[in-house]
Amino acid sequence: MAIDKGKMTRLLSLKMLPIAVAETIEPWLAVVDAFPSCSDRVLRTTVASAITNIRRRVVVSDRLEMDLERAQNATIALAGDERWIGVASSSDKDEAIVALNTLIISLLDAKPNGRAKDLGLDW
Repeated sequence: MAIDKGKMTRLLSLKMLPIAVAETIEPWLAVVDAFPSCSDRVLRTTVASAITNIRRRVVVSDRLEMDLERAQNATIALAGDERWIGVASSSDKDEAIVALNTLIISLLDAKPNGRAKDLGLDW
């Protein structure tokens, strides 16, 4: 699917994703959406937690792995930005949103892994 980055500066809805997947990524989207009103520590912790929880629930394909890494790097770049306190960098935030939207699109095709199935999470 071709993605027009110019039209993706708003976060996509998670309604298309299975609940078990949506609830893993929702906190990540919330901290990016709230940028810059959350701390560096909160942002980094939330991203790490979301990635761990995604890996616990879905089969991670090569494409999904690449999109997870891209979204992580773009989000963490917000925390590493000198302008973190006070003034938000809209271009950095836009890059994080584009990367997260790409990740959401990849998660549409995600299948539950064995661990998720063992917990009764299937879609």
